[in-house]
Amino acid sequence: MRIVIDHVTRMRPDRVCVAGVELATARHVRPVLMRGQLRRKLVERPGAPFNIGCLADIGAVTLRPRAPAIEDARFNSRRARRLGAIPAPEFWKMLRGMARPALREVLGPDLRPEGEHYVVDAGRGRASLGTLLPRRVSGPVVIEVERGGRTRPRVVIEVEDEYGDCRLPVTDLRLWEPDQRTPRREAIADVARRVEEGAKVILSVGLTRPMHRGLCWLQVNNIHLEDNPVWQVNERQSWLGRLLGRGG
Repeated sequence: MRIVIDHVTRMRPDRVCVAGVELATARHVRPVLMRGQLRRKLVERPGAPFNIGCLADIGAVTLRPRAPAIEDARFNSRRARRLGAIPAPEFWKMLRGMARPALREVLGPDLRPEGEHYVVDAGRGRASLGTLLPRRVSGPVVIEVERGGRTRPRVVIEVEDEYGDCRLPVTDLRLWEPDQRTPRREAIADVARRVEEGAKVILSVGLTRPMHRGLCWLQVNNIHLEDNPVWQVNERQSWLGRLLGRGG
């Protein structure tokens, strides 16, 4: 199976979630392992298959749809390979062709507001991934959230939807340092500035796995801007690659 990568999401440190659009069907596919989560190196090592805008061959897959995560497809990560990168105009055209103007159009009628957020009950919903062409966007910005007696940074973006304004967490891997705990404040400020100046925005959105109260929470997996749609995670060599590079 061949997919164009448009979701690259931070998970716990050194772990990521990725998804892309299958060329043959124009549907989202989330490559998953039999156990555990994908390693960050599948995004950032030189020639990695899962960076934004990459065309990846993920080999044979076994579909594992379970609402709302109907896009799950089990694969062998050792067989995944990068075939190339999609030119920026074509990548933006693909995003624009898939985007919908309202969150419930993207994820289905089971999506509902929960405070300033959106949720879907586990076992319900017609999709867990999609592409939103928002009516209005503000941000992203970094806020401080207190949880368990500790204050931690969170990146959020405000989106206008049919219910009004909602504040959604942003898990875009490109907006977090390699430790995946520290926001990249300069990158976040640069994206916010371009949004404020009128750059066209498309959001890759997704639902979490079931969490407390059996709810799947909506988040913004990636922020795509027309002025640079194929903005990628910086490639990093392994320690062995760096050693061999110095030796050369």
